[in-house]
Amino acid sequence: NNLTVRSSFINDSRKQKPLSLKEYFTEIYSNPQDTLLREKEKKDFIVIYLESFEKTFLNTDMFPNLSNWLNKFAWESNNYSNIHQAYGTSWTMWWMIWSQCGIPLVHSKESDGSFLSWSTCIWDILSENWYTLQYVGGAEKSFADKDSFYASHGFKNIEWVDEIESINTYDWWEYDDNVFSHSLEKIQKLEQNDIPYGLFMLTMDTHGKDGVMSETCKIQYSQDDTILNSYFCTDSLVSKFITDARLINPDVHVFVISDHYAMNHSDTIDILNEFQNQRRILFLSNNGSW
Repeated sequence: NNLTVRSSFINDSRKQKPLSLKEYFTEIYSNPQDTLLREKEKKDFIVIYLESFEKTFLNTDMFPNLSNWLNKFAWESNNYSNIHQAYGTSWTMWWMIWSQCGIPLVHSKESDGSFLSWSTCIWDILSENWYTLQYVGGAEKSFADKDSFYASHGFKNIEWVDEIESINTYDWWEYDDNVFSHSLEKIQKLEQNDIPYGLFMLTMDTHGKDGVMSETCKIQYSQDDTILNSYFCTDSLVSKFITDARLINPDVHVFVISDHYAMNHSDTIDILNEFQNQRRILFLSNNGSW
């Protein structure tokens, strides 16, 4: 919000007041036209936001054998290879908004509890096309007003750690294996109806400087106490989850996306800084053909 910009729609011949980021995007924003999908175009889908799991961790020269399954999945998917982390997308909530609404987080919720209600996001379009939209995340849903944001854009169910009610939590978040397990239960319930659905998920184990391994992961990447063990574990959990989800619905469309670049991990910061210009957002899209 401290960034000031000049709008190209204002006459430069007269003195003008610099616009705040919110004012700028409010002025230039153009709502998309209504989009009606034909029945055969409606496909069930899952979006998995991976905490701090940037594309760099799939580089086998930098991190050999760290993300073997995601590398295989990337080979069999539409693999978008040149997505940079733009201004206003450097943490989870910012990227969720940017990737689904096409704008940065220019302000938080309004006094009436709504959140970016003036914008049309992909969720609004899907909701208007009778999709059932649900969210399952490992972190508190009220943090950064995620609950208000999703509720303002067509989501019927928004869950986090306390509502999952697992005994197996770490600090302030739910282990990834529990989030994946709970999400499979959601898919089974969603499959009982003929209504198309979209399930959005957020992992957490690769958060922070050190990360954590879910207890179901028995094999470590390194014997050292390193956050790369968390990445190695999450890679295997994503593999198991998608395999199990495809047993329930073989045609479900799966998106695997970074939520932002990696944080300043003590074990990876040097190599990430060295190859700063090569860092990219992970964005994979797989329609079930793999």
